[in-house]
Amino acid sequence: MSRFTLTVAIAVALGILTLAPAVHGPLLELNSCHDDLDRLRRTASDASDSAEDAKSKFDEFEDCRRDSELDGGCRSQRSDYESALSDLESKMDDLDSRLRSVQTSCGYEFTITECRLWMSPSANWKPRSAGSVPPSRNSSV
Repeated sequence: MSRFTLTVAIAVALGILTLAPAVHGPLLELNSCHDDLDRLRRTASDASDSAEDAKSKFDEFEDCRRDSELDGGCRSQRSDYESALSDLESKMDDLDSRLRSVQTSCGYEFTITECRLWMSPSANWKPRSAGSVPPSRNSSV
């Protein structure tokens, strides 16, 4: 083998070794991105199930309030509804955390405005700022 051929072979080998981490680096980040997106999907599914449960509990509470002649006759339904709302808020917090993980691992910044949600026993979803207390938790219905 000539000196030139050997030099070219060494240069090619060094080039391959130098580029190998660069080629595998993005693959590893994509694996992390994929894993975080998959976790986000599962967490979103859990949050969706919790929202469906909260809606069902809300409907039961509203039906009871409409049908009940006694103001205190719907305490159990209201408690179930508030518990479902608490569970939903917890699932939404989990979703928020997963979304932040996806942003980091995928290197993508979502354009989402900061908004917290609550649902009063007599209204639909309404925005609330972080840290505010929904009326259903500080007043009686």
